[in-house]
Amino acid sequence: MCKYLLSILFIGLAWGKENTDRLILKNGQKTESVNFGEKVTIFYNYSDKNKISGSILEVTEEKIKFRQSKNGQIIEIELSSISRIDRSFNNACYSFALIGAISAGGYVASVGNWDGGSESFVGMIITPIAAMCGAGIGGIIGVLSDNLNNSYLIKKGEWEIIVE
Repeated sequence: MCKYLLSILFIGLAWGKENTDRLILKNGQKTESVNFGEKVTIFYNYSDKNKISGSILEVTEEKIKFRQSKNGQIIEIELSSISRIDRSFNNACYSFALIGAISAGGYVASVGNWDGGSESFVGMIITPIAAMCGAGIGGIIGVLSDNLNNSYLIKKGEWEIIVE
């Protein structure tokens, strides 16, 4: 019995392991992590013209392996040439729009009178309209409440890339 309990304990520990697939940026006491697969824009070779958007696949001591958003091409960029990393945050807009659509449409659908023929027809027309209005209001709230872009300047002594 002790053998089985011990194996279940080890399986639980392996399941609870923290996801370490991320890029770590550090600025003094502040630490930010960029998860692999998250959409970022990397500026390199000290120029705003040299930039690529996509997702980080792997980080080594010397290079970052990166998949471009445009064509899916995999590129390797040297860590020493990276000057800035931008992260886009637009998840709040989608989340608030979804919450607004579900809550507005659900409210109208639950409160409406569905007994008669004409009331049911009006309810089927009004409910999607209310859901779209709720989604629009939710999307506007999400845009206003969200910090749309974070920039991390690497070479100006502000942020440094930590490889674990």
